[in-house]
Amino acid sequence: MLHPDIQNRSLFINRRSQSFYLMKLKILISTGTGMLGVAVAVLLAASAASVSAQSYTWGTTLVSGGTWMTGHGVNVFWNGTPNCNPNYVGGNSYTTYNGTQYYTGEQYQCGELPFRLYTTLGWYLGAWPDTYAYQMYTSPPAGMQTHANGSGYVPVPGDCVVWNTAATTDTAGHVAVVNYVDGGHVYICEQNMCNYGTAILNRSGSNGSTLARADGWGAGALLGCVHSPNNPNTYINTHINPCVARTSDGRLELFAVDLSGNMTHNYQTSPGGSWAGWTLLGTASNLFATNSFPAVGVNADGRLELFAVASSGVINHIWQKVAGSSAATNWSSFTAFSSSVSPTAKLAVGNWANGVQDLFVIGTDGVLYHNYQTAPNSGWAGFVSLGGSWQQDGDIAVGRENDGRVEVFVIGNTGNLYHNWETAANGTSWNGWANIGGALAEQVRVAVGRNSDGRLEVFTLGTDGVCYHEWETTANTPGTWSSWGSLGGLWKVDAKPFVGTDSNGALEVFLIGSTGNLYHNYQSGGGWSGWLSLTGSFTQNVRPCVGMNQSGKLEVFLTGPSADVQTATESAANSATWSAFSSLGGSWN
Repeated sequence: MLHPDIQNRSLFINRRSQSFYLMKLKILISTGTGMLGVAVAVLLAASAASVSAQSYTWGTTLVSGGTWMTGHGVNVFWNGTPNCNPNYVGGNSYTTYNGTQYYTGEQYQCGELPFRLYTTLGWYLGAWPDTYAYQMYTSPPAGMQTHANGSGYVPVPGDCVVWNTAATTDTAGHVAVVNYVDGGHVYICEQNMCNYGTAILNRSGSNGSTLARADGWGAGALLGCVHSPNNPNTYINTHINPCVARTSDGRLELFAVDLSGNMTHNYQTSPGGSWAGWTLLGTASNLFATNSFPAVGVNADGRLELFAVASSGVINHIWQKVAGSSAATNWSSFTAFSSSVSPTAKLAVGNWANGVQDLFVIGTDGVLYHNYQTAPNSGWAGFVSLGGSWQQDGDIAVGRENDGRVEVFVIGNTGNLYHNWETAANGTSWNGWANIGGALAEQVRVAVGRNSDGRLEVFTLGTDGVCYHEWETTANTPGTWSSWGSLGGLWKVDAKPFVGTDSNGALEVFLIGSTGNLYHNYQSGGGWSGWLSLTGSFTQNVRPCVGMNQSGKLEVFLTGPSADVQTATESAANSATWSAFSSLGGSWN
């Protein structure tokens, strides 16, 4: 069945001009015969010379749908000759949603990409009622929200970026789709503009909302962005994703990426004491996505080691030269692993029983990989597949069994929680993925802790907004788990549960509620305390972290209402009472 707006639609123009600017040509309509295609490669930038030197068969897949918009994109196709093809050479595109087929434009003009994407996701069904790409901004369907270039609006994944006509020979304009955004750039996917299918827009001006192509290729003035009210994505650079560890001399050290994309750190000047203030880690040339997810580990000899994904998608690490000192001179330079992932991929790190660090990440192919040190405090083996098919930005939780075996947890696209574990401590053999159930949203955070008797316990949010937990029935038996139990509450599904362990071994879970207060729930007397407010005024989807001071007092860190980092500490080890929140400074959104 065709979309009703398409069934009686007449043939619009079929331009044949060979002008470079006509690469974007018409975004819609033809009644020609269908011909499917696929195209695009996952390179983020290239020179015009390198582009013209490349040649693909028409319909080649340049970017696979599973590699952009955190796995929710659609295939990006090559339209040919050699940068673009202004002529109508394909057939009509049809996309099925909920069993109904909708016309989604001409293969593979620029507008066909957002039409197919929006129909696939259910945001808008079928082609838009426009003739040219620029009209997607000037006369979009009812309900679509337009934001002029430089207006202060920062686009989100799935938004359309629209260009005006470039010259008298070009009446079409161009449209692309936002993949992701970081502090300095907007990363787009596009058809009929280049034979990479991807490009970068530089951000400047008010709130970084003035966008311009980094490659300088021939497109007219950038008009602005179009946002669908059905697009659930929000601008996620509003909060940092801090991580914390304790140095060998007992001080907490905190790490976060600032608004310029630089890695910074802040550390206690003495155990449990005052904080030194935020300073640069590495150099200003080391750039990371501002919404990236760094992870900090501890070497067997006590040296901290930080892992982060650069804005290029390459995983970097930096480490203390000797254990203890947080001084800039005691840190190495950032060094890259020979791997590339999504710039917003989440990293997680654990330790084998012998102290070897093990780093986990989901690749652009959706597979979970890990890279481990060849010996304690030593070099790295290289990334090895642990299999599976996961969202690229899915949360990874790492725990360790009481017998020393590392265990990793990931939510699958079925909404179930899966886990995989070492078959022997300090070994390279893994059991394989096992399903421990649940009804979870893929984007939620999973937190894991170890009970005082050695049993692992996981915490997450269900699709109903309730906090759930599940635990091993006996220590060191990863194949046997309880059923899911409720810890109550009603939380946004993008709230981020996190867990700490008190010095007496009791687990303590934290969540931000709809009131903006931070709540905690801790083990007590064989049960749980229930949710208690620690006060505060926070956004529910900020990503906190927790560390333990040398004194045994837990301390939490999260982005505050004034865009600073806020912290609160237990009044004493194992206490139910906490300090008021205080600021560690910085400006993070």
